[in-house]
Amino acid sequence: MHLACDITKRAPFDTIRILDFYLLFPFRLQSMKFFDDDKGWRKVSKAYVEEAPYGAMPDDTVVFSRMEPFYPDGG
Repeated sequence: MHLACDITKRAPFDTIRILDFYLLFPFRLQSMKFFDDDKGWRKVSKAYVEEAPYGAMPDDTVVFSRMEPFYPDGG
């Protein structure tokens, strides 16, 4: 069985943020370059292009920065 994410030890916070971004916006995988063994992710991404529920959105960098955690007490 091939796992998408085989995290066997504690992952850095930024890695989790990136995974979260692509979980929310799988159609954004279209712009990624993949290793040959991972080309199946492009098919997953294409399957979600028509189902993008958010309408027009800013580019990936802007969306990702807006997903920064908010700490009302300053962190």
